[in-house]
Amino acid sequence: MSDKLFDLIESMSQIEKKHFSNFASMNVKNKETDYLKLYKMIEKGKKYDEEKIKKSFKGNLSSKKNRLTHKILESLNVMYADKKLETELKQCLNFISILFDKKQFKELVSQLRTAKTKALKCESFLILIELVDWEKKILIEQSPKNLEEQYLNLIEEESKYITALTEVKAFENLHRKLNILLYKDTQCSKPESKKQLLEYYESDLLQKPQKNILSDRSKYYYCRCISAINIRLKDFEKALQFSEMLVELVEKSYLKEDRQLYKQGLCNLLTCCSSLKKRICLMRTIPSFES
Repeated sequence: MSDKLFDLIESMSQIEKKHFSNFASMNVKNKETDYLKLYKMIEKGKKYDEEKIKKSFKGNLSSKKNRLTHKILESLNVMYADKKLETELKQCLNFISILFDKKQFKELVSQLRTAKTKALKCESFLILIELVDWEKKILIEQSPKNLEEQYLNLIEEESKYITALTEVKAFENLHRKLNILLYKDTQCSKPESKKQLLEYYESDLLQKPQKNILSDRSKYYYCRCISAINIRLKDFEKALQFSEMLVELVEKSYLKEDRQLYKQGLCNLLTCCSSLKKRICLMRTIPSFES
């Protein structure tokens, strides 16, 4: 019998387990908490044995397991907080909320400016929308002479981020729908799959000129979709062209910091190169009938 808590602990690396043990031992003096005892018991076992655990722990075991799960996730969040800009930005939003309540507007504006710079760098449009909303609240609170003009400018800026976020989600969803189609029929050899593939290809999103796409993340999905579709349509030159554009885009933008995206881009390029190479080899082996 498996258990989701047991599976979570099993998925942790040795470094993560060591970090959790240290994290769980903080601020408890010499007394070991129930959730740490439960963690040690589960971690030592080769398989999950709930009956054995019940004999060692009095009270509501389900509640103790939930507390341990929460503490593990809290520990992992602390461990990786510095490595994720998104986490840092969300923390900035908490600081901004506190500073606003205390009416510390000078520090608040400074925090907003810093957060906005970072959010723009990584195209975190959802965070940017929240930051602009805070700017509007500050503006109303301070009521400067040109209040209306500044407020309208913020509305326009907010609208720009909402449009960019909507576009990213549209490209992301198209990419996922394409992956679902390819999962069912890898080469789109069935007539219904080929028809669906062409519908995706002829959609407004993929017919849009790349220069009109608003963000690097949208361009990433745009290039991946067009490359993947053209491999199935046997237009390997075009597939290779968009794969090269994809890798260049990642290497020249913040996307390179996402190792998974970078790896996927390189894999896409290798697939195109391999397909094109096979086609060239096949053409060379076909005899010519020209006189």
